[in-house]
Amino acid sequence: MTLEQIATLLNDTLVPNILGAEADPVAPDLTNVIDLGTKIANIDGDTLKNYTKDFALGVIRTYFDTKAYQKVSPDIYIDSIDYGGAIQRVKARLAQASTSPIYTLQNGTRYDQDTYHEPEFNVKLYTKSTIFRLEFSIPNQKWVKAFTGPEGVQGIVSLIYSIIDRTLTNEIYALTMSMFNYLGVKSAAREIRLVTLYNQTMSPATPLTAATALHDFDFLQFAAEQIMLMRDYVRDMNSKYNDGEVENFTAEEDLRVTVLNMFDKAMIAKLRANTYHENLLNVGRYSTVNSWMGTGTALLPSLAVVGKMAAVTTPADPDAGTEEVVTTLNNVIGLVYDRYTLGITSTPLPTRSHYNANGDFTNYFMDRQADYYIDTRETAVVFTLN
Repeated sequence: MTLEQIATLLNDTLVPNILGAEADPVAPDLTNVIDLGTKIANIDGDTLKNYTKDFALGVIRTYFDTKAYQKVSPDIYIDSIDYGGAIQRVKARLAQASTSPIYTLQNGTRYDQDTYHEPEFNVKLYTKSTIFRLEFSIPNQKWVKAFTGPEGVQGIVSLIYSIIDRTLTNEIYALTMSMFNYLGVKSAAREIRLVTLYNQTMSPATPLTAATALHDFDFLQFAAEQIMLMRDYVRDMNSKYNDGEVENFTAEEDLRVTVLNMFDKAMIAKLRANTYHENLLNVGRYSTVNSWMGTGTALLPSLAVVGKMAAVTTPADPDAGTEEVVTTLNNVIGLVYDRYTLGITSTPLPTRSHYNANGDFTNYFMDRQADYYIDTRETAVVFTLN
C-alpha cells in the first residue's frame, strides 16, 4: 500500500487550474494519485505491506461572508472504508462455446466429462491512497476584545468554519475533475472526432472547424445523434469501448454522460430552441462541467482552454535520463463512461483539536484521506471537436 501526500499538488496545480490562475491550465502529474490498478500477477510483497489577524475595535456591525460554497461535479463517489487494505476488482473473460455431441453419439466412443473448466479471471488490485490536511486556529480572548458583543465572535468563528468548508469543497472538486481529465487522456485511443466525422459524412460546402462547429445547427444535430447512438452501442457486449482486456458492457442504469457546459449551452440556445420537437434531440440524462482542467484567465474562456485535457502519463526518471511525457487531448466536449470506470473511496477521519494555554487558542486538524481509481476495463469514450 502507498500513501501519497497531495497538498503540494493541490496548492500548486489542481486548485490554481480550477481557480483560473493560469491562462493555459498546467498538466498535472497524477501518476501517484489516481490508481489505474495493478494486475494481480504483477503484485509484489512490498505492495501489500502494508489565520488569524487583528480586527478594528468598536465596530458597530460586522457582516461575515459565510455563504455555503456548493460546487456540483459528476457523482463518482463509491463508498466509505474504515479499515486499511487494498481494493480488488475482479472480472472474467467470456466463456468459449464447445461442440455438443448429444445428437452425434457413436457406438463405442468415449465421451469425457471430467475436464475442469474455469473462467479466465482478470484481476486488478488498487493500492494507492492519498491524504492532505487543513489546519485552522480559533483564539479565545483575542476575538472577545475585537468585537462589541458575542455576535461578532460567533460570526468570525462561523466564517472560519465556512472558509474551511469552501476550501474542502473546492479541493475535492479539483481532485474529482482531475480524474475526468486523466480518464480522458488514458482513453485517447477511443476518441470520436466529431468535426472530422461530420465533414467526411455530410461534405459541407465549407468544412467545419472546432471554432465554427458549435455555431452550426446541422452539426449540433449530428453531434447529438452520435452521442445518442453511443449510449446504445455501449450496452452491447464488446471489447472496443474499453481497453480490450475483457469483454464488457454498460447497463443503462450504470451509463453516465458528462459534457462540457459550452457544448450543452450551444445545444440549448442554437439547437433545441429552434426545433419544434426539441425533446427528440435530447441526448439522455447527463451532467455538465465548466471545464476539464480550468477556465484560464479570460472572462469568457475559449474552447481551447475549457476543452483541454492534459496530464503527465510518464513521470520523469532522472536515473534513466528520461523526461516526463505529457499527453494532451484538445477540444473535448464530452465523455461516455460506466458508473464504475472511475471512483472515489474515502476514509472518515475525525477532526482533532489541541488547546494552547500559552496563547489561549485552540488548533484544529482536519485530514482528508481518499483513494482515487480508474478501471480502464470499463467503458470510456471521448467526444471531441477535432
